[in-house]
Amino acid sequence: MSAAARLPLALALASLLLSAAACSPTPDAGPSGDGDKADSLLTCPAHVGLNSAEGSQRRCVNTDNGQFVATACCADVCAGADWREQQNGTFCAWVDEPGTPGAQVGQFAPRICCDLNERLSCEVAEVVGDTCQDASRGREVSAACCQSTPEACHPMVASELRACVDQVMEDNASDPESLPMLPSEALAVCASEGDLQGPMLDSLCQFHPDSEFCQVTMESFATQFVPACAGDLAPEYSCVFGPRYHEIFQSSRFVVAAHADLRLADAQALPAAEQSQILQALAQSALGQASDLNEAFDFVDDNRINQVRLWDGSNDQPFIAYEFGAGDNSFGAIFHADSGQLAARIIDGDIFDGSANAGLGCDISVGPGWKTCSENSDCSSGMRCEGRISGHPAQSSLGKCVDPLAGQGVPGNGDDCASAADCSFVDGLVCSGLTRSAGFCRPAWMSARFEARTSSLISAGGVVEQDIFVYGLGNTPEDAVIKFDISHTRVRDLNITVIPAGRDNASLATVFTGATDALPGQTSLSINANLFHPGDEDLNGRWTLHIENTGNGTGSVSGYELDFSSRFD
Repeated sequence: MSAAARLPLALALASLLLSAAACSPTPDAGPSGDGDKADSLLTCPAHVGLNSAEGSQRRCVNTDNGQFVATACCADVCAGADWREQQNGTFCAWVDEPGTPGAQVGQFAPRICCDLNERLSCEVAEVVGDTCQDASRGREVSAACCQSTPEACHPMVASELRACVDQVMEDNASDPESLPMLPSEALAVCASEGDLQGPMLDSLCQFHPDSEFCQVTMESFATQFVPACAGDLAPEYSCVFGPRYHEIFQSSRFVVAAHADLRLADAQALPAAEQSQILQALAQSALGQASDLNEAFDFVDDNRINQVRLWDGSNDQPFIAYEFGAGDNSFGAIFHADSGQLAARIIDGDIFDGSANAGLGCDISVGPGWKTCSENSDCSSGMRCEGRISGHPAQSSLGKCVDPLAGQGVPGNGDDCASAADCSFVDGLVCSGLTRSAGFCRPAWMSARFEARTSSLISAGGVVEQDIFVYGLGNTPEDAVIKFDISHTRVRDLNITVIPAGRDNASLATVFTGATDALPGQTSLSINANLFHPGDEDLNGRWTLHIENTGNGTGSVSGYELDFSSRFD
Protein backbone atom coordinates (compact mmCIF):
# COMPACT_ATOMS: atom_id res chain seq x y z
CA MET A 1 0.00 0.00 0.00
CA SER A 2 1.40 3.43 -0.89
CA ALA A 3 2.15 6.13 1.65
CA ALA A 4 -0.63 8.23 0.15
CA ALA A 5 -3.14 5.41 0.53
CA ARG A 6 -2.19 4.65 4.13
CA LEU A 7 -2.04 8.20 5.37
CA PRO A 8 -5.59 9.69 5.67
CA LEU A 9 -6.63 7.89 8.87
CA ALA A 10 -3.25 8.33 10.55
CA LEU A 11 -3.09 11.97 9.49
CA ALA A 12 -6.59 12.64 10.79
CA LEU A 13 -5.59 11.22 14.18
CA ALA A 14 -2.35 13.21 14.23
CA SER A 15 -4.23 16.35 13.30
CA LEU A 16 -6.58 15.94 16.25
CA LEU A 17 -3.55 15.94 18.50
CA LEU A 18 -1.99 19.02 16.96
CA SER A 19 -4.96 21.31 16.32
CA ALA A 20 -6.13 23.94 18.79
CA ALA A 21 -9.76 24.20 19.81
CA ALA A 22 -11.92 27.24 19.10
CA CYS A 23 -11.12 28.63 22.52
CA SER A 24 -8.70 27.87 25.30
CA PRO A 25 -9.93 24.75 27.10
CA THR A 26 -10.27 23.96 30.75
CA PRO A 27 -9.47 20.32 31.65
CA ASP A 28 -12.11 17.86 32.76
CA ALA A 29 -12.84 17.81 36.44
CA GLY A 30 -10.05 16.25 38.45
CA PRO A 31 -10.32 14.59 41.83
CA SER A 32 -11.57 17.85 43.38
CA GLY A 33 -14.49 17.94 40.95
CA ASP A 34 -14.19 21.67 40.29
CA GLY A 35 -13.11 21.44 36.63
CA ASP A 36 -15.26 22.67 33.77
CA LYS A 37 -14.92 22.28 30.00
CA ALA A 38 -14.96 25.47 27.98
CA ASP A 39 -15.59 23.72 24.66
CA SER A 40 -17.73 20.61 24.19
CA LEU A 41 -15.67 19.61 21.13
CA LEU A 42 -12.55 19.13 23.20
CA THR A 43 -12.13 16.72 26.11
CA CYS A 44 -9.00 17.17 28.18
CA PRO A 45 -7.71 15.00 31.03
CA ALA A 46 -7.24 16.42 34.48
CA HIS A 47 -3.45 16.36 34.34
CA VAL A 48 -1.59 17.44 31.23
CA GLY A 49 1.96 18.45 30.36
CA LEU A 50 4.57 18.32 27.61
CA ASN A 51 6.52 15.14 26.91
CA SER A 52 10.32 15.05 26.87
CA ALA A 53 10.79 14.82 23.09
CA GLU A 54 12.91 17.43 21.35
CA GLY A 55 11.87 20.35 19.18
CA SER A 56 8.84 19.94 16.95
CA GLN A 57 8.40 16.34 18.16
CA ARG A 58 7.27 17.63 21.56
CA ARG A 59 3.61 16.89 22.25
CA CYS A 60 0.92 17.58 24.83
CA VAL A 61 0.29 14.43 26.89
CA ASN A 62 -1.86 13.06 29.68
CA THR A 63 0.74 12.94 32.46
CA ASP A 64 -1.13 10.10 34.20
CA ASN A 65 -0.63 7.64 31.33
CA GLY A 66 1.68 9.35 28.80
CA GLN A 67 -0.88 9.29 25.97
CA PHE A 68 -1.05 12.14 23.44
CA VAL A 69 -3.92 14.60 23.83
CA ALA A 70 -4.97 17.65 21.81
CA THR A 71 -2.30 20.37 21.91
CA ALA A 72 -4.95 22.87 23.01
CA CYS A 73 -5.20 20.99 26.34
CA CYS A 74 -1.78 22.44 27.20
CA ALA A 75 -2.95 26.06 26.98
CA ASP A 76 -2.39 26.58 30.72
CA VAL A 77 0.95 24.70 30.60
CA CYS A 78 2.08 27.03 27.81
CA ALA A 79 0.96 30.26 29.46
CA GLY A 80 3.70 32.88 29.37
CA ALA A 81 5.37 31.63 26.18
CA ASP A 82 5.79 33.94 23.21
CA TRP A 83 8.21 34.67 20.38
CA ARG A 84 11.23 36.71 21.42
CA GLU A 85 13.48 38.73 19.14
CA GLN A 86 17.18 38.16 19.78
CA GLN A 87 20.35 39.29 18.09
CA ASN A 88 20.64 35.86 16.45
CA GLY A 89 16.99 35.43 15.45
CA THR A 90 13.45 34.96 16.76
CA PHE A 91 12.90 32.12 19.25
CA CYS A 92 10.24 30.86 21.64
CA ALA A 93 10.82 31.96 25.22
CA TRP A 94 9.07 32.42 28.55
CA VAL A 95 8.34 36.15 28.48
CA ASP A 96 5.85 36.04 31.36
CA GLU A 97 5.19 33.78 34.34
CA PRO A 98 5.60 30.25 32.88
CA GLY A 99 2.73 27.80 33.04
CA THR A 100 5.24 24.93 33.09
CA PRO A 101 6.54 24.12 36.60
CA GLY A 102 10.28 24.65 36.96
CA ALA A 103 10.58 27.01 33.99
CA GLN A 104 11.86 30.54 34.51
CA VAL A 105 11.15 33.85 32.79
CA GLY A 106 13.87 34.51 30.21
CA GLN A 107 14.58 30.85 29.37
CA PHE A 108 13.80 29.37 25.97
CA ALA A 109 10.40 27.68 25.87
CA PRO A 110 9.21 24.73 23.75
CA ARG A 111 8.18 25.91 20.28
CA ILE A 112 4.92 23.98 20.60
CA CYS A 113 3.87 26.54 23.24
CA CYS A 114 4.48 29.56 21.01
CA ASP A 115 2.73 27.79 18.12
CA LEU A 116 -0.26 27.03 20.35
CA ASN A 117 -0.53 30.57 21.74
CA GLU A 118 -0.18 31.94 18.23
CA ARG A 119 -3.01 29.73 16.99
CA LEU A 120 -5.25 30.65 19.91
CA SER A 121 -4.60 34.33 19.20
CA CYS A 122 -5.22 33.76 15.51
CA GLU A 123 -8.69 32.43 16.31
CA VAL A 124 -9.82 35.73 17.87
CA ALA A 125 -7.68 38.13 15.87
CA GLU A 126 -9.11 41.27 14.28
CA VAL A 127 -7.79 44.25 12.40
CA VAL A 128 -6.67 47.07 14.69
CA GLY A 129 -5.42 50.04 12.71
CA ASP A 130 -2.96 48.66 10.18
CA THR A 131 -2.21 45.43 12.03
CA CYS A 132 -3.85 42.09 12.86
CA GLN A 133 -4.07 41.72 16.63
CA ASP A 134 -5.40 39.58 19.44
CA ALA A 135 -6.66 42.43 21.62
CA SER A 136 -7.37 40.14 24.61
CA ARG A 137 -3.70 39.20 24.84
CA GLY A 138 -2.33 42.46 23.52
CA ARG A 139 -0.24 40.80 20.81
CA GLU A 140 0.17 41.22 17.08
CA VAL A 141 -0.32 38.08 15.02
CA SER A 142 0.17 36.98 11.43
CA ALA A 143 -1.69 39.07 8.87
CA ALA A 144 -3.10 35.82 7.48
CA CYS A 145 -5.29 35.51 10.61
CA CYS A 146 -7.27 38.59 9.51
CA GLN A 147 -7.38 37.93 5.76
CA SER A 148 -10.24 36.49 3.79
CA THR A 149 -7.86 35.47 0.98
CA PRO A 150 -4.64 33.47 1.52
CA GLU A 151 -2.04 36.09 0.66
CA ALA A 152 0.13 34.67 3.42
CA CYS A 153 0.52 31.28 5.11
CA HIS A 154 -2.11 30.72 7.79
CA PRO A 155 -0.46 29.33 10.98
CA MET A 156 -3.05 26.57 11.39
CA VAL A 157 -2.62 25.37 7.80
CA ALA A 158 1.14 25.34 8.34
CA SER A 159 0.67 23.17 11.43
CA GLU A 160 -1.38 20.66 9.42
CA LEU A 161 1.22 20.55 6.67
CA ARG A 162 3.98 19.83 9.19
CA ALA A 163 1.92 16.99 10.68
CA CYS A 164 1.41 15.61 7.18
CA VAL A 165 5.14 15.69 6.38
CA ASP A 166 5.99 13.89 9.63
CA GLN A 167 3.42 11.18 8.88
CA VAL A 168 4.53 10.67 5.28
CA MET A 169 8.18 10.40 6.38
CA GLU A 170 7.28 7.93 9.14
CA ASP A 171 5.23 5.79 6.77
CA ASN A 172 8.02 5.79 4.20
CA ALA A 173 10.68 4.82 6.75
CA SER A 174 8.62 1.88 8.04
CA ASP A 175 7.83 0.56 4.53
CA PRO A 176 10.53 -1.99 3.53
CA GLU A 177 9.51 -1.65 -0.13
CA SER A 178 10.20 2.10 -0.31
CA LEU A 179 13.36 4.00 -1.14
CA PRO A 180 14.62 6.74 1.22
CA MET A 181 12.59 9.94 0.98
CA LEU A 182 13.76 13.52 1.53
CA PRO A 183 11.65 15.82 3.76
CA SER A 184 11.32 18.18 0.76
CA GLU A 185 9.80 15.31 -1.23
CA ALA A 186 7.34 14.59 1.58
CA LEU A 187 6.33 18.27 1.63
CA ALA A 188 5.72 18.14 -2.13
CA VAL A 189 3.50 15.07 -1.66
CA CYS A 190 1.46 16.76 1.09
CA ALA A 191 1.12 19.94 -0.97
CA SER A 192 -0.08 18.14 -4.10
CA GLU A 193 -2.15 15.08 -3.19
CA GLY A 194 -5.83 15.62 -2.55
CA ASP A 195 -6.04 12.37 -0.56
CA LEU A 196 -3.85 14.05 2.04
CA GLN A 197 -5.30 17.55 1.87
CA GLY A 198 -8.87 16.35 2.47
CA PRO A 199 -8.13 15.13 6.02
CA MET A 200 -6.21 18.37 6.67
CA LEU A 201 -9.23 20.47 5.81
CA ASP A 202 -11.65 18.19 7.70
CA SER A 203 -9.58 18.45 10.87
CA LEU A 204 -9.16 22.21 10.60
CA CYS A 205 -12.86 22.78 10.06
CA GLN A 206 -13.87 20.46 12.88
CA PHE A 207 -12.18 22.79 15.35
CA HIS A 208 -12.35 26.04 13.36
CA PRO A 209 -15.62 26.00 11.37
CA ASP A 210 -15.71 29.78 11.02
CA SER A 211 -12.22 30.13 9.59
CA GLU A 212 -11.83 31.47 6.07
CA PHE A 213 -10.44 28.21 4.70
CA CYS A 214 -13.68 26.49 5.79
CA GLN A 215 -15.75 28.89 3.68
CA VAL A 216 -14.17 27.83 0.39
CA THR A 217 -14.22 24.72 -1.76
CA MET A 218 -11.72 21.90 -1.39
CA GLU A 219 -10.20 23.00 -4.69
CA SER A 220 -9.65 26.54 -3.41
CA PHE A 221 -8.11 25.22 -0.20
CA ALA A 222 -5.73 22.99 -2.19
CA THR A 223 -4.77 25.60 -4.77
CA GLN A 224 -4.60 28.73 -2.58
CA PHE A 225 -4.19 28.08 1.16
CA VAL A 226 -1.89 25.03 0.91
CA PRO A 227 0.58 26.51 -1.64
CA ALA A 228 0.88 29.69 0.44
CA CYS A 229 2.24 27.59 3.30
CA ALA A 230 4.19 25.09 1.19
CA GLY A 231 6.35 27.93 -0.10
CA ASP A 232 6.98 29.28 3.41
CA LEU A 233 7.92 25.83 4.72
CA ALA A 234 10.23 24.95 1.82
CA PRO A 235 13.46 26.22 3.48
CA GLU A 236 12.62 24.22 6.60
CA TYR A 237 12.40 20.94 4.67
CA SER A 238 15.03 21.47 1.98
CA CYS A 239 17.83 21.91 4.55
CA VAL A 240 20.50 19.23 4.17
CA PHE A 241 20.45 18.58 7.95
CA GLY A 242 16.70 17.95 7.96
CA PRO A 243 14.22 19.74 10.24
CA ARG A 244 15.53 18.17 13.48
CA TYR A 245 19.07 17.55 14.69
CA HIS A 246 18.62 13.90 15.65
CA GLU A 247 17.47 13.08 12.11
CA ILE A 248 21.00 13.70 10.82
CA PHE A 249 21.96 10.33 12.28
CA GLN A 250 19.13 8.58 10.44
CA SER A 251 20.06 10.11 7.09
CA SER A 252 21.82 8.14 4.35
CA ARG A 253 23.44 11.41 3.19
CA PHE A 254 25.75 11.68 6.21
CA VAL A 255 28.62 9.66 7.62
CA VAL A 256 29.69 10.25 11.22
CA ALA A 257 33.48 10.40 10.94
CA ALA A 258 34.02 10.84 14.68
CA HIS A 259 32.03 11.43 17.86
CA ALA A 260 33.42 12.72 21.16
CA ASP A 261 31.69 13.16 24.51
CA LEU A 262 33.57 16.23 25.74
CA ARG A 263 34.27 17.13 29.35
CA LEU A 264 35.92 20.41 30.33
CA ALA A 265 39.45 18.97 30.24
CA ASP A 266 38.81 17.51 26.76
CA ALA A 267 37.60 20.87 25.46
CA GLN A 268 40.57 22.72 26.93
CA ALA A 269 42.86 20.44 24.91
CA LEU A 270 41.14 21.30 21.61
CA PRO A 271 42.52 23.85 19.12
CA ALA A 272 41.56 27.45 19.85
CA ALA A 273 39.22 27.55 16.83
CA GLU A 274 37.18 24.63 18.18
CA GLN A 275 37.06 26.13 21.67
CA SER A 276 35.63 29.29 20.10
CA GLN A 277 33.00 27.20 18.30
CA ILE A 278 31.92 25.68 21.61
CA LEU A 279 31.32 29.15 23.03
CA GLN A 280 29.34 30.12 19.92
CA ALA A 281 27.26 26.96 20.30
CA LEU A 282 26.50 27.87 23.93
CA ALA A 283 25.19 31.24 22.74
CA GLN A 284 22.21 29.42 21.18
CA SER A 285 20.86 28.50 24.63
CA ALA A 286 19.26 30.68 27.28
CA LEU A 287 22.73 31.21 28.79
CA GLY A 288 23.72 33.43 25.90
CA GLN A 289 27.41 34.12 25.34
CA ALA A 290 29.60 32.27 27.84
CA SER A 291 32.75 34.11 28.95
CA ASP A 292 34.92 30.99 28.97
CA LEU A 293 34.83 27.19 28.82
CA ASN A 294 34.47 26.87 32.59
CA GLU A 295 31.22 28.83 32.53
CA ALA A 296 30.07 26.90 29.46
CA PHE A 297 30.51 23.46 31.01
CA ASP A 298 29.01 24.56 34.33
CA PHE A 299 25.84 25.49 32.44
CA VAL A 300 25.22 22.38 30.28
CA ASP A 301 23.47 19.24 31.53
CA ASP A 302 25.86 16.67 33.07
CA ASN A 303 28.76 19.03 32.22
CA ARG A 304 29.07 17.34 28.81
CA ILE A 305 29.06 18.58 25.22
CA ASN A 306 28.80 16.28 22.21
CA GLN A 307 31.21 16.98 19.35
CA VAL A 308 30.34 15.23 16.07
CA ARG A 309 32.32 15.37 12.82
CA LEU A 310 29.95 14.84 9.88
CA TRP A 311 30.63 14.27 6.21
CA ASP A 312 27.78 15.40 3.93
CA GLY A 313 28.00 13.13 0.90
CA SER A 314 25.37 15.02 -1.06
CA ASN A 315 27.58 18.13 -1.26
CA ASP A 316 31.00 16.64 -0.41
CA GLN A 317 31.32 18.94 2.59
CA PRO A 318 32.64 18.42 6.14
CA PHE A 319 30.76 19.76 9.17
CA ILE A 320 31.42 19.77 12.89
CA ALA A 321 28.52 19.90 15.33
CA TYR A 322 28.40 20.76 19.02
CA GLU A 323 25.23 19.66 20.83
CA PHE A 324 24.37 19.72 24.52
CA GLY A 325 21.45 19.51 26.89
CA ALA A 326 20.22 22.60 28.72
CA GLY A 327 17.28 21.92 30.99
CA ASP A 328 16.69 18.62 29.15
CA ASN A 329 16.40 20.46 25.83
CA SER A 330 18.86 20.09 22.96
CA PHE A 331 20.88 23.12 21.83
CA GLY A 332 24.07 23.81 19.90
CA ALA A 333 25.45 24.76 16.52
CA ILE A 334 26.84 23.21 13.33
CA PHE A 335 29.89 24.69 11.60
CA HIS A 336 31.61 24.24 8.25
CA ALA A 337 34.62 22.20 9.31
CA ASP A 338 36.86 23.58 6.57
CA SER A 339 36.14 27.27 7.18
CA GLY A 340 34.78 27.45 10.73
CA GLN A 341 31.71 29.44 9.58
CA LEU A 342 28.37 28.89 11.28
CA ALA A 343 26.15 26.65 9.13
CA ALA A 344 23.10 26.09 11.36
CA ARG A 345 21.81 26.44 14.90
CA ILE A 346 20.24 23.78 17.10
CA ILE A 347 17.39 25.29 19.15
CA ASP A 348 15.34 22.89 21.27
CA GLY A 349 16.33 20.09 18.89
CA ASP A 350 15.19 21.90 15.73
CA ILE A 351 17.49 23.16 12.98
CA PHE A 352 17.61 26.93 12.39
CA ASP A 353 19.70 28.68 9.77
CA GLY A 354 22.90 30.53 10.61
CA SER A 355 21.83 33.96 9.37
CA ALA A 356 21.19 37.01 11.51
CA ASN A 357 17.42 36.49 11.05
CA ALA A 358 17.47 32.84 12.07
CA GLY A 359 14.52 30.88 10.73
CA LEU A 360 13.65 27.20 10.67
CA GLY A 361 15.76 25.23 8.20
CA CYS A 362 19.04 26.29 6.65
CA ASP A 363 20.39 27.69 3.40
CA ILE A 364 22.37 24.52 2.54
CA SER A 365 20.21 22.33 0.32
CA VAL A 366 20.64 18.63 -0.39
CA GLY A 367 23.20 18.19 -3.19
CA PRO A 368 23.37 15.68 -6.07
CA GLY A 369 25.72 13.21 -4.42
CA TRP A 370 24.77 9.88 -2.89
CA LYS A 371 21.26 9.83 -4.35
CA THR A 372 19.80 6.51 -5.47
CA CYS A 373 20.26 5.49 -9.11
CA SER A 374 19.67 2.67 -11.58
CA GLU A 375 22.42 3.55 -14.04
CA ASN A 376 25.18 6.09 -14.57
CA SER A 377 22.91 8.41 -16.56
CA ASP A 378 20.81 8.96 -13.41
CA CYS A 379 23.77 10.73 -11.78
CA SER A 380 25.14 14.22 -12.23
CA SER A 381 28.13 14.84 -14.47
CA GLY A 382 31.32 13.32 -13.09
CA MET A 383 29.46 10.75 -10.93
CA ARG A 384 28.67 7.11 -11.50
CA CYS A 385 26.11 4.67 -10.12
CA GLU A 386 28.18 2.55 -7.74
CA GLY A 387 27.41 -0.62 -5.79
CA ARG A 388 24.37 -1.61 -7.84
CA ILE A 389 22.16 -4.49 -6.76
CA SER A 390 19.10 -6.18 -8.24
CA GLY A 391 15.96 -7.44 -6.56
CA HIS A 392 14.94 -4.41 -4.48
CA PRO A 393 11.10 -4.21 -4.39
CA ALA A 394 11.07 -0.52 -5.36
CA GLN A 395 13.70 -0.50 -8.10
CA SER A 396 15.06 -3.40 -10.17
CA SER A 397 18.58 -1.94 -10.24
CA LEU A 398 19.66 0.15 -7.27
CA GLY A 399 22.93 1.95 -6.54
CA LYS A 400 24.32 5.23 -5.22
CA CYS A 401 25.69 8.19 -7.18
CA VAL A 402 29.31 8.79 -6.18
CA ASP A 403 32.36 10.59 -7.49
CA PRO A 404 34.73 7.81 -8.62
CA LEU A 405 37.70 10.10 -7.92
CA ALA A 406 36.62 10.80 -4.31
CA GLY A 407 39.65 10.39 -2.08
CA GLN A 408 41.99 9.77 -4.99
CA GLY A 409 45.13 11.86 -4.62
CA VAL A 410 44.21 12.89 -1.06
CA PRO A 411 47.24 12.46 1.20
CA GLY A 412 46.65 9.49 3.48
CA ASN A 413 44.09 7.66 1.33
CA GLY A 414 44.68 3.96 2.01
CA ASP A 415 47.09 4.61 4.90
CA ASP A 416 46.87 2.77 8.21
CA CYS A 417 44.82 4.44 10.96
CA ALA A 418 44.35 3.75 14.64
CA SER A 419 41.61 6.35 15.17
CA ALA A 420 39.48 8.83 13.24
CA ALA A 421 42.06 11.53 13.91
CA ASP A 422 44.57 9.72 11.66
CA CYS A 423 42.47 10.35 8.52
CA SER A 424 41.89 13.69 6.76
CA PHE A 425 38.24 14.24 7.65
CA VAL A 426 38.00 17.59 5.81
CA ASP A 427 39.10 15.78 2.63
CA GLY A 428 36.42 13.12 3.01
CA LEU A 429 38.47 10.28 4.51
CA VAL A 430 37.28 8.15 7.44
CA CYS A 431 39.00 5.39 9.41
CA SER A 432 37.59 2.05 8.30
CA GLY A 433 38.09 -1.45 9.71
CA LEU A 434 38.87 -0.69 13.37
CA THR A 435 36.24 -3.16 14.59
CA ARG A 436 38.30 -5.99 13.08
CA SER A 437 41.84 -4.95 13.99
CA ALA A 438 43.82 -2.67 11.70
CA GLY A 439 42.18 0.39 10.20
CA PHE A 440 42.68 2.09 6.85
CA CYS A 441 41.73 5.58 5.64
CA ARG A 442 38.95 5.21 3.04
CA PRO A 443 36.69 7.66 1.14
CA ALA A 444 33.56 8.45 3.21
CA TRP A 445 31.18 7.16 0.51
CA MET A 446 32.44 3.63 1.24
CA SER A 447 30.74 3.74 4.67
CA ALA A 448 26.99 3.79 5.27
CA ARG A 449 24.20 2.99 7.69
CA PHE A 450 21.13 0.97 6.70
CA GLU A 451 18.03 0.18 8.72
CA ALA A 452 14.73 -1.68 8.69
CA ARG A 453 12.12 0.04 10.84
CA THR A 454 9.30 -2.47 10.54
CA SER A 455 8.04 -3.90 13.84
CA SER A 456 7.36 -7.65 13.82
CA LEU A 457 5.70 -9.93 16.37
CA ILE A 458 7.67 -12.99 17.46
CA SER A 459 5.05 -15.68 17.93
CA ALA A 460 5.45 -18.91 19.89
CA GLY A 461 7.43 -21.47 17.90
CA GLY A 462 7.66 -19.08 14.95
CA VAL A 463 10.32 -17.56 12.73
CA VAL A 464 10.64 -13.85 11.91
CA GLU A 465 12.78 -12.46 9.09
CA GLN A 466 13.51 -8.83 8.24
CA ASP A 467 15.46 -7.71 5.18
CA ILE A 468 17.85 -4.82 4.64
CA PHE A 469 19.05 -4.03 1.13
CA VAL A 470 22.65 -2.77 1.18
CA TYR A 471 23.82 -0.85 -1.90
CA GLY A 472 26.23 1.83 -3.05
CA LEU A 473 29.35 0.53 -1.25
CA GLY A 474 32.54 -1.30 -2.18
CA ASN A 475 32.24 -5.02 -2.80
CA THR A 476 33.85 -6.24 0.46
CA PRO A 477 32.95 -5.31 4.06
CA GLU A 478 35.50 -4.11 6.59
CA ASP A 479 33.45 -2.88 9.57
CA ALA A 480 30.11 -4.63 10.07
CA VAL A 481 28.00 -3.71 13.11
CA ILE A 482 24.46 -4.90 13.86
CA LYS A 483 22.03 -3.18 16.24
CA PHE A 484 18.49 -4.09 17.34
CA ASP A 485 16.21 -4.36 20.37
CA ILE A 486 13.84 -7.17 21.27
CA SER A 487 11.26 -7.59 24.02
CA HIS A 488 10.31 -11.21 24.72
CA THR A 489 8.87 -13.21 27.61
CA ARG A 490 11.62 -15.87 27.30
CA VAL A 491 14.76 -14.53 25.64
CA ARG A 492 16.51 -17.85 26.23
CA ASP A 493 14.23 -19.41 23.57
CA LEU A 494 15.60 -17.16 20.81
CA ASN A 495 18.25 -18.04 18.25
CA ILE A 496 19.24 -15.05 16.12
CA THR A 497 21.34 -15.16 12.98
CA VAL A 498 21.98 -13.06 9.86
CA ILE A 499 21.99 -14.31 6.27
CA PRO A 500 24.59 -12.19 4.43
CA ALA A 501 24.14 -10.90 0.89
CA GLY A 502 24.52 -13.55 -1.80
CA ARG A 503 24.38 -16.42 0.69
CA ASP A 504 21.81 -18.93 1.87
CA ASN A 505 20.68 -20.47 5.13
CA ALA A 506 23.83 -22.58 5.21
CA SER A 507 25.93 -19.41 5.63
CA LEU A 508 24.32 -17.90 8.70
CA ALA A 509 26.30 -15.54 10.91
CA THR A 510 25.35 -16.23 14.52
CA VAL A 511 24.34 -13.15 16.54
CA PHE A 512 22.70 -14.61 19.67
CA THR A 513 22.02 -18.13 20.98
CA GLY A 514 19.52 -18.04 23.81
CA ALA A 515 20.52 -21.32 25.44
CA THR A 516 24.05 -20.08 26.10
CA ASP A 517 23.87 -16.27 25.88
CA ALA A 518 20.68 -15.38 27.79
CA LEU A 519 20.60 -14.51 31.47
CA PRO A 520 18.13 -16.26 33.82
CA GLY A 521 14.69 -14.63 33.49
CA GLN A 522 15.85 -12.22 30.77
CA THR A 523 12.90 -10.54 28.98
CA SER A 524 14.61 -7.97 26.79
CA LEU A 525 17.59 -7.96 24.48
CA SER A 526 19.62 -5.05 23.12
CA ILE A 527 22.31 -5.92 20.57
CA ASN A 528 25.07 -3.55 19.44
CA ALA A 529 27.83 -5.83 18.26
CA ASN A 530 30.28 -6.64 15.52
CA LEU A 531 28.81 -8.97 12.94
CA PHE A 532 31.29 -11.71 12.09
CA HIS A 533 32.23 -12.01 8.43
CA PRO A 534 35.22 -13.67 6.76
CA GLY A 535 36.04 -10.49 4.83
CA ASP A 536 35.77 -11.85 1.30
CA GLU A 537 32.01 -12.15 0.69
CA ASP A 538 29.81 -9.77 -1.30
CA LEU A 539 28.62 -6.75 0.64
CA ASN A 540 25.97 -5.17 -1.59
CA GLY A 541 22.68 -7.05 -1.64
CA ARG A 542 19.98 -8.45 0.65
CA TRP A 543 20.92 -9.03 4.32
CA THR A 544 18.31 -10.89 6.38
CA LEU A 545 17.86 -10.89 10.15
CA HIS A 546 16.58 -14.37 11.07
CA ILE A 547 14.91 -14.85 14.50
CA GLU A 548 13.87 -18.35 15.52
CA ASN A 549 11.64 -18.76 18.58
CA THR A 550 12.07 -22.32 19.90
CA GLY A 551 9.62 -22.02 22.81
CA ASN A 552 6.16 -20.78 23.80
CA GLY A 553 7.20 -17.25 24.74
CA THR A 554 6.19 -14.25 22.63
CA GLY A 555 7.60 -10.83 21.91
CA SER A 556 8.49 -8.33 19.22
CA VAL A 557 11.40 -6.79 17.34
CA SER A 558 11.25 -3.18 16.14
CA GLY A 559 13.54 -3.44 13.14
CA TYR A 560 17.31 -3.53 12.98
CA GLU A 561 20.33 -1.57 11.75
CA LEU A 562 23.51 -2.47 9.89
CA ASP A 563 26.54 -0.15 9.81
CA PHE A 564 29.19 -0.97 7.19
CA SER A 565 32.49 0.30 5.91
CA SER A 566 33.94 -1.28 2.79
CA ARG A 567 36.72 -1.59 0.28
CA PHE A 568 37.30 -3.02 -3.20
CA ASP A 569 39.09 -6.34 -3.53
